[in-house]
Amino acid sequence: MTTPLPPNGPFQSQSYQFSASGWVARVLGLILLLGLIAIGLIVGFIVAVPLIALAIILYIYIRIRIFFNRARDPNGPLDGRHNVTVIDRDE
Repeated sequence: MTTPLPPNGPFQSQSYQFSASGWVARVLGLILLLGLIAIGLIVGFIVAVPLIALAIILYIYIRIRIFFNRARDPNGPLDGRHNVTVIDRDE
């Protein structure tokens, strides 16, 4: 024979009440809010600083590649040909 289920089903609901005066609850709430903000800022900096550093490194890498690609263009300083000038006929 099975035992009958309670009126709420198999899960019992329990509620807890925090009885404190208004100023105590406000102080505790403020402390909790400041703690959550501090944790959020710390986690944000841990994520943001490496992403910003990666973006700066990527920017520098792209600028160096553009510089060397322009230097290898015809008549550039790294053209590699001696005593030769390329004349564009389209101009």
